Amino acid sequence: MQKIVPITFVCVLCWGSASPADTCADDDENCPYWSQHGECAKNPGFMSVKCKLSCGLCSSPTPTPSPSPPPDPPKCATPVECHGALKKKGNRIVDKNGKTVQLSGMSFFWSNWGGAFWNADVVNFLVSQWKISVVRCPMGVSNDDGQVGGGYLSDPNGNTALMEKVVDAAIQNGIYAVIDWHVEGRCDASQSKGFF
Repeated sequence: MQKIVPITFVCVLCWGSASPADTCADDDENCPYWSQHGECAKNPGFMSVKCKLSCGLCSSPTPTPSPSPPPDPPKCATPVECHGALKKKGNRIVDKNGKTVQLSGMSFFWSNWGGAFWNADVVNFLVSQWKISVVRCPMGVSNDDGQVGGGYLSDPNGNTALMEKVVDAAIQNGIYAVIDWHVEGRCDASQSKGFF
């Protein structure tokens, strides 16, 4: 029996420079809210850089401000409803209102080797139990040795059907899906035209 294991990706360069070492501050207005909802433990790579004060990571004595009431929770039911279309702005991902968005989720394994998990039941479980807001869907294509067995190049219909199951389930759950034309090594972009 295979086990789904969450993967955490950290990209400190994506967040720009941290606050100076002698400054203990939060670099985002949402830090207190995130901290109260356990993000300091769930996402330490981001939080230790951007939310030092709220996570209690200050090395120098800094007066602790009176706790402010947490912001009202979003008045929407799903991540897509809350944030709408996302776009790149500088080195950040922002929502329909131009606010920086932090998504949490996981990646499926290559479609050709992990296809048994590419279904609505798995997406529904991840949304309800792990509270994900994004899922990555790596369509197995090729590596330096050429086509991968069972991948898109040898079974475009089967792999497209798997992708549609996961993306449809993501849409139903109001989460984001990142479609990854997954090639390890040299890439022939013309091979993707039939899919995209």
